[in-house]
Amino acid sequence: MSRDGESLSREELLAHAARCYRSASLDQDACRCYESALMHGQAAILHRTACRWHAAARCFEADKQWESAARCHLENNNPEEAARCFLVADDPLEAAWTLAHHARNYDGARIILADLSFESTERQLALGLARGRCAAPRNAAEAGRAVRRAIQGFPETIPGRDRNRVIAWAMTLAHDVLDRPDLVSALFSAMAEVGVEDARTHWERWAQARLGSAEGIFTAEEEQA
Repeated sequence: MSRDGESLSREELLAHAARCYRSASLDQDACRCYESALMHGQAAILHRTACRWHAAARCFEADKQWESAARCHLENNNPEEAARCFLVADDPLEAAWTLAHHARNYDGARIILADLSFESTERQLALGLARGRCAAPRNAAEAGRAVRRAIQGFPETIPGRDRNRVIAWAMTLAHDVLDRPDLVSALFSAMAEVGVEDARTHWERWAQARLGSAEGIFTAEEEQA
């Protein structure tokens, strides 16, 4: 096979073969060709789509897409490897949370968190929640205070990925770890106050499922707002 009179390279031939395999819905063969052509990113996406998490993580690492690799390691129930990738991706907060929450490696998480400091409100709150997650098994009150501080600081946050992380971690800590309906309700209230999308709907659904009733969640004036 040639291109304008020139022979195609091995990598180009493999890439062409991969595209043919994809057209025939033979994605595993396509992945094999992409990997042989050192096109690890394309192979990783196909592996991920097929939920071949280990292979996807390996290919994302080869392509130096460290966060994507970490997410695939988590899907593959390998939080230690996920934390390693988050550290390479320069995201120590995610690495520490992953060790604490998913691997129950609290000492490892504390080492990562020990010297961290941030200027943004969102990351300061996330740092507190990660430390609270480490404290939860032995000191539930300290973990609860971390959630409360996140709720109190929430009005100062701005929409974006970092705020979403605060919401997710605070909810996980309050609901899944501590089983504190009071904190969950307060968090939903803070979210609703700053206009987080669908916060009220999710709040009502949670109240119905957890408390058996959503009555009184909002006043008549709030419902009309």
